[in-house]
Amino acid sequence: MGLDSVMLVVNLEEYFNIQIPDKKAETVSTVQDAVDCIAELLNISDKRSLLKDDVFNRLQKILINKGYTK
Repeated sequence: MGLDSVMLVVNLEEYFNIQIPDKKAETVSTVQDAVDCIAELLNISDKRSLLKDDVFNRLQKILINKGYTK
């Protein structure tokens, strides 16, 4: 895991007020992986897809604001 990845995980943990275990963080390689990981830690099931969509939208804003994507 590179420094950018570590900083992204730290930002996600701070933003969503969660702790992502190191082993779990190492498996995150796509935006969908990150959304799934965060949703799992926040106990958001697929049945609550609107909340999961909200997680995706918030994650997208973090990535843009931190300069990871445009």
